[in-house]
Amino acid sequence: MLKEYVPYKELEKTYSSEDALVKIMKRVYEDSLEELIEIQHNFKEFVDFIYNLNGNEKLKESKINSKFISFLITHQNDVYTYSSDIEVILDTYSNKHEEYYKYSLEELTKQLDENDSLIKMTNVYTSEKLSNIAFVVLEQIVKNYNLPIKTCQYCGRYFIPSIRQDELYCDLPNRDGKSCREKGAKQTYRKNLEKIPALLEYRKAYQKKFMEVARSDNNKKLKKDFDNWKKLAQSKIRDYKQGKVTEDELYKWIMENK
Repeated sequence: MLKEYVPYKELEKTYSSEDALVKIMKRVYEDSLEELIEIQHNFKEFVDFIYNLNGNEKLKESKINSKFISFLITHQNDVYTYSSDIEVILDTYSNKHEEYYKYSLEELTKQLDENDSLIKMTNVYTSEKLSNIAFVVLEQIVKNYNLPIKTCQYCGRYFIPSIRQDELYCDLPNRDGKSCREKGAKQTYRKNLEKIPALLEYRKAYQKKFMEVARSDNNKKLKKDFDNWKKLAQSKIRDYKQGKVTEDELYKWIMENK
């Protein structure tokens, strides 16, 4: 990948020290920064259009793949140039012989009848340019409708949902080591506390009882009473979330039992 930015022979050198390597990598960074920022900008504009992210509502009802192709063909920005200089090594059925040679004609046909995706054809894409590899990756994602690209509502970075397609937060780590999913869940919980008085009162009561137990010098009865109250309160909250009790009923119970 670095061949885009520095002479190939220079990268082949055996470096005499760590400082020598750091020096050339610093120059690679400085020489490539402007181009990388431009590539990043072009891909961001492309992805926002395809998946209607960051306020881009253009052709919102159109298919993802349709927008992907039309954007490239009409040269909306320079992303179309990233589709060149890519070598494709085609997979062939001959390549599958070593993996399936033990099957007889009848056995393999039966296996394919039961699972027509048993033998997957996978092409190999190679390039010496980072922009071209990024293009290939995006193209493969676009072809897979089960891999939507979203923006994290906590950090704003792009991510692909790992569990459900309606996920709001990514699993990418932050500087403190915690993921946005962890931080986002706490943020959502705090917002819910502000919106729902019953949950706010529960939190107040919980903190008060918790502090009483912490200061009780290992009072087992107080600890047991707190654990019983906590289980019962959380059960009431679950009933509320499942629609079994109303918000008013939950609020009344919390106020009477806090």
